[in-house]
Amino acid sequence: MKRAAAILALLPCLILSSAHGYERTDMVGRLFLTTMDPESGGEQSGAVQPGSRLDVSQDFRVGISASYFIWDRVAVAAHTAWPFRNNLYLESDTQRSRLGAMKVMPLTLTLQYYLPKLGRAKPWVGAGVHYAKFKDGRVSNGFADDISQVRFGTSNGVAGEIGFDWDIGRGTSLTASAIRTRGDTDVLLIRDGVVADRFNADFNALVWGVGLSRRF
Repeated sequence: MKRAAAILALLPCLILSSAHGYERTDMVGRLFLTTMDPESGGEQSGAVQPGSRLDVSQDFRVGISASYFIWDRVAVAAHTAWPFRNNLYLESDTQRSRLGAMKVMPLTLTLQYYLPKLGRAKPWVGAGVHYAKFKDGRVSNGFADDISQVRFGTSNGVAGEIGFDWDIGRGTSLTASAIRTRGDTDVLLIRDGVVADRFNADFNALVWGVGLSRRF
């Protein structure tokens, strides 16, 4: 009982000490080693071998983000990365073959809410919108009808994020975050410069990274 009473007596002090994190007009820049792990799905193309499905590999790149605090604990943030290069695969129950590759340039805008500081940790959650621009992919095999190129429309959707900064020095922190995106894209299969097939595919992804942050 004495221990519980002591904890209750100290609780207001603990709450006050943990509440001091980022404040209005602060800006935080972050540099990550980040990866995008897509989950593809949606409609199936007649040019894909029966019983097979498309799969997209993950890739690692340098990512950056910037958060600007419009109120205490509330920030608007922009996230992007050096274009990811993702391999395209065709999968069946018995085999997996590489079709080619594509490049993805992601951009995510979120509204972040920073929870009370816990020791050195400054956690946050966020929600917003996601945009991805694709560069055309080349394919080598796996498609019927001599398909030689794949074109992707832009992908728009929603995003949610979690993360935290861990103070290591004055204004500098270790940082980690994860962004979950949901969207879709039009896929055009090209044969001899002409669209041979067109279908819609889901393009959901988990983008996460670790790195350093700096408060300005």
